[in-house]
Amino acid sequence: DERYIKMEGKPIFAVYFISYIQQAKEMFALWDELAKENGFMVAYNHPHWSLQWPTDYIGLKGLYGMEVFNTEAMELGDTLRDYLYMSDTETKLIPIASDDNHNRNGFEGIHRHCFCGWNMVACESLSYENIIKALQEGDGYASTGVTIEELYVEDKRLYIKCSPCSRITMYRGGRMTWDREVSEN
Repeated sequence: DERYIKMEGKPIFAVYFISYIQQAKEMFALWDELAKENGFMVAYNHPHWSLQWPTDYIGLKGLYGMEVFNTEAMELGDTLRDYLYMSDTETKLIPIASDDNHNRNGFEGIHRHCFCGWNMVACESLSYENIIKALQEGDGYASTGVTIEELYVEDKRLYIKCSPCSRITMYRGGRMTWDREVSEN
């Protein structure tokens, strides 16, 4: 059918409100398994914006990541909350920052919905294979503009050198473990 949205000639299937689907967890578990078997990575994006409850996504298997920042979704509430719910489970998820790029209000001003979230990866080169490997292994971080230049532990102290920011907050196991205003040092 020519009406389908396609990528590389193949139809794309998107679901926004899984609450309306009976046995959604079982269906998504099967899709996740099939996606992984065929070389795809599956992420769970903007559950808060999609009006999802933790009961809708806790227990989903096969995900590699979950969105922690989305410019438009942030206007409607905290997407980090959902990631923290999932972090409290045994599921290891890579945090993802992304934008939908709706841009109903253009590219300028406070209501733009693009270029505010991205993913930084540590890899030998920016080849497709190296980027995908870094994403799969969690060798990177989600960002809204801050670049981490150095991160290391010495004498049981964590040291972070980054581009200018006002605050650094760290989470571990779903709990805030460190929250400090940033000094020049």
